[in-house]
Amino acid sequence: MALQPEASVLLTDDDKKAVGDVYLKMLALWEKAGWSYYQTKALVAYSEAIAQTNHDESAIQLRKAAEIFRALGAKRDLDGA
Repeated sequence: MALQPEASVLLTDDDKKAVGDVYLKMLALWEKAGWSYYQTKALVAYSEAIAQTNHDESAIQLRKAAEIFRALGAKRDLDGA
């Protein structure tokens, strides 16, 4: 969770490469922790962060997040994704 503010600061600095790296690190930690819901929320944020620089990858990650939200029964989050 501590990586989220770092990613936000990097977004304001417009450092797209560093933002992607931070989100990938965050995703790996959530996966390791086994917290699917928070990993998927981070996946949505990652998708939004890379949307301008890598539209195709962003769409893939957003679809992946929607599938996980559906499997978790997180209807509100699924609607937002």
